[in-house]
Amino acid sequence: MKLAQEIVDSYAKAVQNQHDKSQQAVTSNILGEISGNNGRYQDLRDAYSAVKAEYSQVWLSEIALTGSTTSPSATILKLKNGRSAERCFEEGRRDWGLGKDLPSASSLGLPAATGSQVPSQ
Repeated sequence: MKLAQEIVDSYAKAVQNQHDKSQQAVTSNILGEISGNNGRYQDLRDAYSAVKAEYSQVWLSEIALTGSTTSPSATILKLKNGRSAERCFEEGRRDWGLGKDLPSASSLGLPAATGSQVPSQ
């Protein structure tokens, strides 16, 4: 999903520049775009919420048709993890504003971005 990749790439850029005082405003803007009012995390959460009921209905229909309970439930799991990661991100963002290091991408459940994916600001 494009939105999720934007979060990964932008966060990598923020972590990369978190100690560069000349990039403090840019880093703050990046963090706000990821999880500020109507940030990418919120957009992703809202998108998952919008499809949750439909996905659940399709999943339950598949179980009824096939008798299998091994249908993928990755979307629902990602929603739960995304909400937890969102809270952790907000805490990290607040702590960064107080002079602490940002949490690692992996502690937020984000994959590492490759150097070619990190956006320039």
